[in-house]
Amino acid sequence: MSLIFPSNPQLDDAHIENGVAYKWNGTKWIASNKFEDAVVTEYANIQTVQGSNTVIIEPEKYNYYKIEVDGQVDIDIPVSTPFSTFILELNILTTGAIGYRIDLASYVQNLSVSAQDTSPYALFFKPDGTKMYVVGFTGRDVNEYDLSTAWDISTASYVQNFSVSAQELSPTGLFFKPDGTKMYVVGISSDAVNEYDLSTAWDISTASYVQNFGVNAQESVPIGLFFKPDGTKMYVLGVSGDAVYEYTLITAWDISTASYVQNFLVSAQDSAPYGLFFKPDGTKMFVAGANGDAVYEYTLITAWDISSASYVQNFSVLEEENNPKGIYFKPDGTKMYVVGTTGRDVNEYDTFLVGYQPDITWGSNIQWENKIAPDLTENNGNNLLIKFTTYDGQNWVGSPIATNLGVS
Repeated sequence: MSLIFPSNPQLDDAHIENGVAYKWNGTKWIASNKFEDAVVTEYANIQTVQGSNTVIIEPEKYNYYKIEVDGQVDIDIPVSTPFSTFILELNILTTGAIGYRIDLASYVQNLSVSAQDTSPYALFFKPDGTKMYVVGFTGRDVNEYDLSTAWDISTASYVQNFSVSAQELSPTGLFFKPDGTKMYVVGISSDAVNEYDLSTAWDISTASYVQNFGVNAQESVPIGLFFKPDGTKMYVLGVSGDAVYEYTLITAWDISTASYVQNFLVSAQDSAPYGLFFKPDGTKMFVAGANGDAVYEYTLITAWDISSASYVQNFSVLEEENNPKGIYFKPDGTKMYVVGTTGRDVNEYDTFLVGYQPDITWGSNIQWENKIAPDLTENNGNNLLIKFTTYDGQNWVGSPIATNLGVS
């Protein structure tokens, strides 16, 4: 079999051909029996895996894979040809804070908003955490606050409000376009989502009504509201149906182009769902429930497809609020905020774990040369190279060959 090498190589470039490692010495390719001496940069299939995901390695396409591991990952390697040997590089990310961990949530502080409204129903933050908005059910308005320290609600000060009573007498849900130039309010009086333009981003005094979109064909008591970050999906949470409803928008952020897709029942967890939030990548959904006084977490196998959602766990907020209405997370998931009508306040929680170690589950057809899978805790922040070789045509044998290589 003829060998095929990359064209125009540079000094010390590396390549693996039919399981043999080579390095370019400036004149010719030199074979090496040490994989760690020839780190492959050509034909590498790069994958970044964060959170709970399944990765299927396909050696018939590439002989080198690079995976960034942060969280729980399932790795499957089907037996295939033509590569009977290939290298897997794991970039171990185990430092810093891992967010969206409601199982580790701890209460920090609260902020009363009763001076503005006695029935706060929903909340939203500017992406940099310097502004907070609260929907007032009683005042039929949106209330704006400035935070002198981002994400610290103790530093919040009231700025102004914007009445939505001309469109909605009972507002319950709130969402802003990421650039702050559009605002959306849902309510149970009109059973509709109302769209507003803001001529000055994030300044609600500049809001002007555009149009609405009725959801009563699906839900007669719409409460929560959320949009996919690119504006092509809209989600409405309803108390009557105890469900999340998914809509597709043909034109991003234009609710007149919305069409109903499907729903997902949350009644098994709570019969009074009020607050709705999605992780920015669409792989997690959170619902605040007033019946169980808790925040419920769901995992979506397919991002933004609620039909793929499955219940994971919940976190009780009963000690702080026995009638939670709205929920919001800091974008990195390290903070959670819950607003409620009993305390008439916003409650702040820390929701992260520091120094979390990834958890890799290897496929059943993967075995190890020393009978023990590599210890990821010993490779904190490092790159770990593993050589996999087939045997008996059905299984792979893995052997760690180098660490901390700093491969780009």
